[in-house]
Amino acid sequence: SNSTVDEGQLTFHIDLVFFALFTAFCVFTLPRMFAALSRPSRFFGSILLRGPGANQEVPSLNRDYGSIRQNPQRNGSTKTARSTSQAEESHTYDSPADLLTSPRRGVPNAGSFHVPTRVPTWLTLTHPTVVSVVNYPVLPGINFIKTFALIVMFGILCYAGFYKSNPFSDPKRSGFVVLAAFPIAIGLACKNNIFSWFSGVSYEKLCYLHRFAGLMIVLAANLHGIGFIYQWALDGSFASHLQKPKNQWAFTALGGMDLAYISSWEFVRNKSYTVFLLAHLLGFGVAALGTIQHKSSSIPYIAAGLSVYALDRLLRVARTRIATGYLTPIPSLNGGTTHVHLPGLTRGFRADQHVRVRIVDGTGFFPWVSAVFFSRSRPFSIAARPDGAGLELLVKNEKGTFTNRLFELASNKSGELDKVKDSSQPEMGLPTSKVQFVIDGPYGGSPYTMYESYSGLLLIAGGSGISHILSVLDDLLAKDAAGASRVRVIEVVWSIADPSSLTALLPALRPLLRPRPSPQSTLAIRLTIHYTRAPRGPLPDPGRLPMGLHIEPGRVDALSVLEGTVDRVLAAAAHAHGAQPTSGVLAVCCGPLDLAEEVRGAVGNISWARWRDVGGVECLSESF
Repeated sequence: SNSTVDEGQLTFHIDLVFFALFTAFCVFTLPRMFAALSRPSRFFGSILLRGPGANQEVPSLNRDYGSIRQNPQRNGSTKTARSTSQAEESHTYDSPADLLTSPRRGVPNAGSFHVPTRVPTWLTLTHPTVVSVVNYPVLPGINFIKTFALIVMFGILCYAGFYKSNPFSDPKRSGFVVLAAFPIAIGLACKNNIFSWFSGVSYEKLCYLHRFAGLMIVLAANLHGIGFIYQWALDGSFASHLQKPKNQWAFTALGGMDLAYISSWEFVRNKSYTVFLLAHLLGFGVAALGTIQHKSSSIPYIAAGLSVYALDRLLRVARTRIATGYLTPIPSLNGGTTHVHLPGLTRGFRADQHVRVRIVDGTGFFPWVSAVFFSRSRPFSIAARPDGAGLELLVKNEKGTFTNRLFELASNKSGELDKVKDSSQPEMGLPTSKVQFVIDGPYGGSPYTMYESYSGLLLIAGGSGISHILSVLDDLLAKDAAGASRVRVIEVVWSIADPSSLTALLPALRPLLRPRPSPQSTLAIRLTIHYTRAPRGPLPDPGRLPMGLHIEPGRVDALSVLEGTVDRVLAAAAHAHGAQPTSGVLAVCCGPLDLAEEVRGAVGNISWARWRDVGGVECLSESF
């Protein structure tokens, strides 16, 4: 090397710079971390899935929907006049008013509730214009702030590669860049990683950094190899250098890195995720082995990356549970959906998390071996609150062997669970199949965001994203009933292609829209269904719609809905007894990428007057 720089020290210092930036980011999140730690269950109670306690029974398999259908005048002697209107020309159905949950006397432990304190993000303390700039989409799934993070990473690695070095005359330096980025790329790929633990940012939201770090590794590795090949070709020593074992291992490592990169192309992932995963892991293993054999000084960095990956795998094993699941087919929900109920898992997760699922397809020894060692786990959002009826999933039947097989098992209607409702009834019936599952998790979510600490929530779902929204809504209502929430307005918007999806999910929506006692104050809930295609059949019967539910044609206008939510929060605060300052609005979106970007854009387009009066607007989005 012609460089006068100690390249080993430079590589170490580059990793220190990345660690310092990570620490600085975590320091800025400390206020929200400490606020969330006031409720330790948000952290320590959502790590390991668990069943009911020793003195508790496993929840009943079947929900009691019959009493809700037969008794529209709910809550004892309380009578509610139901009047529905149908606008035939616009195909719009409305219930008469928002559902209001009034404060009730005699609520158990009404004086022992603890309402959490909301700590806003630093971005919320600025101006909507700043939020609009930060959330501006530069590329699909990559907004301005993510682009800035990529530029910072690129600049640091470029500094490591070009500081007092010419990559054409000194190809050795780019090899050290590979070592510096290797443990970072591996750490960002793990489900259990230190950055997520301390920053509150879920692992899947760090995937773009992992991909970019991997791309930098591949570019640096190829620059390193091509540079030496060029030098050896000029002095005619290519054949002699190729006979050296360390150089043979170098080409092996380079081939492994290129294999990992090529297999990660979007085309490969979309065609066969299994091929991508196997080739990616094979390339990673070959690259690690070849690098160690090529250069012994690389051992600390490769060992660091392998150690992080091994720790992640051990933690995933520790967080894995075997559970019995009951399947129910819902053909009319999102073009075909399987409802999975795991009544044996009632605790150990938050409403906004997801689990990774594998099926034990069959009985005996070999199906278990196949499920544990050879099958790939799939992530699905949890569709139920903790300490409820058990963990539930809504799995859309899409193009793929896993979801197709799950729907087939649910539709089999075999054995002792062959008790389904008449096929003319489009709503969710009784379970039809019992299957063993291998559940890994829970993961994801936003541990520093306490939904119950806001004055208002806007929950927007697109298609199968309703799973995520249902769990959050169910959890909020339970906390409100316990007096542990300051939320006063909840606006739920669900965008679907066909209104028949609503009919299929009515049994799950009815309990959520039921009035319930609360020791705090009035809670207003409104659920609006937007359908984007002409109905293939008649619209749902207006007489069966719960109060507070509206059906409208057309796409969701995110800005209009968000402004309406803010105005309703301000109106609720103005009519409240005593001075009750607002604590902001949280917009939560789960759906396609276009919908998530529209919601983030709507947050930045809120007027300053609304933003200031309501206490700021924050946004959480999950896209697929």
